[in-house]
Order: sequence, then C-alpha cells, then structure tokens
Amino acid sequence: MKVILTTLNSKYIHTNLALRTLKANSPKDLPIELVEYTINDHLDDILGSLYNLKGEVYAFSCYIWNIEQTLKIVNNLKVVLPHCTIILGGPEVSFDGDKTLQICSADIIVKGEGESIFRDLLVHLNNQTEYKNLSGIVYRDNNNILETQNSTPIKNMDNLNFAYQDEDMSKYQNQILYYEGSRGCPFSCSYCLSSVEKGVRNHSIERIQRDLLFFIKNNVKQVKFVDRTFNANLNWSKAIIKFLIENTNYLTNFHFEIAADLLDEEIIQLLNIAPIGLFQLEIGVQSVNNETLTTISRKTNIDKIEKNVKKLLEKQNIHVHLDLIAGLPYENFSSFEISFNRVYSMNPHMLQLGFLKLLKGSPITIEKDKYSYKHTPYAPYEILSNKYISYEELLYLKNVEQLVDKYYNTRAFQKTINYIINHHYSNPFQFFKDLIQFFEKNNLFNQSHNKDKFYSIIMNFITQQQYLDSELIKDLIKLDYLSYNKLSLPTFIKSTGPHKEKVFEMLKDQAFKENYLPHFSQEPAKKIYKQIHAENFKYNLTDMQNIKKETTLLLFYKSDKQHLDHTNEYVEIPFSVEDLF
Repeated sequence: MKVILTTLNSKYIHTNLALRTLKANSPKDLPIELVEYTINDHLDDILGSLYNLKGEVYAFSCYIWNIEQTLKIVNNLKVVLPHCTIILGGPEVSFDGDKTLQICSADIIVKGEGESIFRDLLVHLNNQTEYKNLSGIVYRDNNNILETQNSTPIKNMDNLNFAYQDEDMSKYQNQILYYEGSRGCPFSCSYCLSSVEKGVRNHSIERIQRDLLFFIKNNVKQVKFVDRTFNANLNWSKAIIKFLIENTNYLTNFHFEIAADLLDEEIIQLLNIAPIGLFQLEIGVQSVNNETLTTISRKTNIDKIEKNVKKLLEKQNIHVHLDLIAGLPYENFSSFEISFNRVYSMNPHMLQLGFLKLLKGSPITIEKDKYSYKHTPYAPYEILSNKYISYEELLYLKNVEQLVDKYYNTRAFQKTINYIINHHYSNPFQFFKDLIQFFEKNNLFNQSHNKDKFYSIIMNFITQQQYLDSELIKDLIKLDYLSYNKLSLPTFIKSTGPHKEKVFEMLKDQAFKENYLPHFSQEPAKKIYKQIHAENFKYNLTDMQNIKKETTLLLFYKSDKQHLDHTNEYVEIPFSVEDLF
C-alpha cells in the first residue's frame, strides 16, 4: 500500500512539520512518500502530480491558508482515482469533521493529535481490517457520517520519533524548518486553539539537545519552534537557550514565541550574551486594554512586558518581534490606537498588526454572538466588524498595517521615521494617519512600488508637509538609503560626494586606509572604490542625540560584521583629513 503525505504550504520557504512527524512515526514497512506544494501552485498541476504518484492512500494536512484549495483537489482526486482512500487532518478539520465530509469526497478525518491514530489507521488499511473502532476519527459508513470519541493525547513526548531523522537536509538550506519542543499552553486565550487543550507536555532536555544538534550540524538556516509559549517552564527554556549559545555554528537561527512578562533576570542576562542573530523572539502583546485582556482570558502584565522588552533590546543581538491583534472585544478604534502607540514605543525590530480570525473550535468563536462578530464565512474567517469596531475602521487599520510593514518593519527608513515622529508628532499613530492621507490623496495604495519608490514617496511627503527641518530629514533619508541598500543613490536623492579623483587619492594612502578602512588596508584603491561610497551631508548625523548643522563626509561600505538590520556601515572622514588630499 503506497501512502502519499501532502499539503499546500503558504510559501515555498516554509516546510510542514506535521507531515514529517507523521511519516517518522508511521509503520516502517509501508512505502510513504512526502510531497509539498504551495497555495500559489496551479491546482491542475497539483492534481496531475498527485495522480502520477498513483497512491492508494492520500493524506492531506489542512490549515486556514490551504483548506479551500485542498478540498478542490480532494474532490477532483477522487474523480480520477475513485478507489483511493483520502484522509484529512489538521486544525482546520479537527473541530467540524462531519461538516467537512459533507462537502468533500474525503473518506476519513483524523481529529486533533494524529501520530498514534494515523499509524494505527494505516495498519488497518494495509491489513484491510476494521478501523471504525479507532478513537479520534470521523468517517463514512455507507450514507452516514460517524464520529468516534476523541483520542487520548500522547503522555510522553519522547516516545515520538524525531521528524527529520531520515531527511536529506541538503535540500532545506534555503527553507525554514519547524520544531516542536512542547505541546499545549499554560494560558487560555479565547481566540487561540491552544486554549482548547489543557496543560503542557515537554520533550526532555536530553532529547531536545540531540535534535537541535542535528539542525546545527546540518547548518540549517532557521529553526522555528512551534511551541505556543516557549518559556512557560523557565528552567526548561533556560537549559535550551544555554545549550544553543554553547553550541552555535553562527549560521543557524532559532525562533521562539515567548511571554515576555514571564522572563526573569537570569534568562534575560543569558539572552543578552547570545551571539548576534542566534535568536528571534516573537512576543504577543495583542492589546494593552485591560478590559480586553480580561475578556479574552489573557493573563499578562503590560508594564513588565515593556520593561523586559527594553532589556532584551539593550544589546541589539536578538531580533524582537511584537504582535497586536485588531478586532478583540472592547478594543474600539481609539483603544487600538492606544495599544499601537504603547507597543510601537517599545521599539521592536518588527511590529506585526494582525486581524482577529474566528478559528474553528476557539472559545471566542463559540461566543461570537455575544460581541456581534461578523466575519468571512470562508477561511481564514477574518472578522469584518463587531460591536466595538466597524468594517470601515478595520479597513483603515489595514492601511496602517501596510505602511508599518513598509516603513517600519523593513528597518530601511529607521532614522528618518524615528526623527519625524519624535520631532513632529505627539505619537506614532498620528504620523501614520498623515502618511495614509498622503497615500490616499495620490492614489498610492492601488499601485505596486519597488523599494526605491517608497523612498521617493517619503521625500514627496516631506515636501508636502513643509517641515522647517526638511533639509535635515532629506539628509536622514539619504543616510538610511546608503545604510540599507546598494552603495549608490537613486536619481531623486541628490549625491554631493567628493570627486572620484579625490576619493582615489584617499584610498591610495596606506595610513588613511589603516585608520578609516582597516579591513581594506591590504587591497588596492581600484578594488576598494568599487566597494565604497563617499557622500557629503549638510548635517553631522553620526550622533542622533546631538545632530549638528555642519558639512560631514561619510564613507559607506558593505559590512563584514553581523547586524540585525542594516547591511552597510559608515565612517566619518574629518575635513582636516580630507583637505590633505
């Protein structure tokens, strides 16, 4: 019996952990093939590919991002291979399996945790024995759809085989791999499916260390822990962090979702000594409205989150990502603006604005009428309005999200945006309101823009605003551009650098190279010139806390050091030195 495990990932860079875990824990004597597609692939191509595999059993992993395409493929697959058995699993079919079977041609649905059920199901299918007494499934019985009782969760996580034990890791060099250190969550946030399962089950430290060494030795680019709250057990998480610091290969990055208010001084100090880029931390703040947090059963301390985030950012060695959710109960537009400003002021490397999705099985979905929720009837079930916020206001916040993503999260406008907000606005949200107005007035939301265009737009925005310090802000745009992009300026940013001959004279001088460009000291001027850019500024911007109106020459070059955001570094060349050439 040939088994095909398959799914549609949201992007090529992603991989599916569930399928790999199922395969690693399935009977070893069965031929099982794992194939992944993306939601951007043509459905006809996917159908043809699956058909050509000639499987007898097809098992699909289903999520909010792929369920619609998956069901279309399932229905067509059953037409071209009518005798195959089709199994569905995953969070998108676990809570209403009977309804799913009513609208598609699948034969069986595995509810919830699938490793044991799927293994036993394959044994029965292979032996052609009765499987209908298995717990944790929904299945067809002639014209009826029947459901068995829920299965018992696996108690000892170490009994599960490592998902990647038989994988050829060379094919994943440019993809994100996912890893599960624990299951469950100690919290009961009503919008989250993790609130349905009570308690947390962890792999042992010894098992995790063995697994993580496998990723490190194979130079995997990034490993994302899918644990809902990685630091729920502080001693357990400290041991893992300490192990990763001690065994880093300076290539593999590890991403964790944490509760920042659970951090203690010991773990913060440990994180602060980590090599640059080893860790990414995602912290779900969601709201700072106390009534909202109480209503969604999210126990959190916003003041402590803010305090600990600032400590995590001190060394600039860890990427910190903060989340907000629009559309929660009691969070109206004004309240969301307060949440936005509070979280923005924490200065994370990324601020993600999400929009509430009423997930199947989540407590907030069950009581949605209490808050007058309106949402799309199809995945991802994103809300359209509730009694606190209108559809028009949510649309506006979508524009905020778009501009935050382009002008804040890219980090490519960092000095410019920070200066404008600090010197011209009472809070960040007011700045984005003005920027939205500018985009709408010039019909910029309905166009696609490359990176240079976003610089051009902010230049035009500054001109329209008629800031008295617009020349200084334009210098900041030029500084940001040369710090985050190629070492040459676009036509709309005027270059005022010294003549090429003068730069060459500087680069020919050995003492100059050793003082200002030591890592280029042994290279000839012609080679160095191709790797640097000399630019004059009207202001001295080398100390953002003490900006001076004085002409300044900066030399930009590609950094050979690891940084969390910018790609280029620069050094100031005093005019007393420049005048020598």
